[in-house]
Amino acid sequence: MAGMPLSVAHAIVHPAQSTLPHRLNTATELYYILSGTGRMHVGTDSVAVHPGQIVLIPQRETQYLENCGTTDLSFLCIVSPAWSVDDEELVC
Repeated sequence: MAGMPLSVAHAIVHPAQSTLPHRLNTATELYYILSGTGRMHVGTDSVAVHPGQIVLIPQRETQYLENCGTTDLSFLCIVSPAWSVDDEELVC
């Protein structure tokens, strides 16, 4: 999507796994849950997620997604402005 003001990625989290805690310093993210169930952690909040749900992740908020189910958790990650490796920061 070169030249677009956003990026879209498809990701999968396997059962009993999670994404790494991270934040984007200048971009806002939307996660659209396609299949599976899990728990989305944004800042100090967490919420159960299921297919059809959209989660907003504001810039500079630490976030990660864990798969609490028994099947793959599949989602679209929409980032605006477009994702850049220089914008992402892992949080330990």
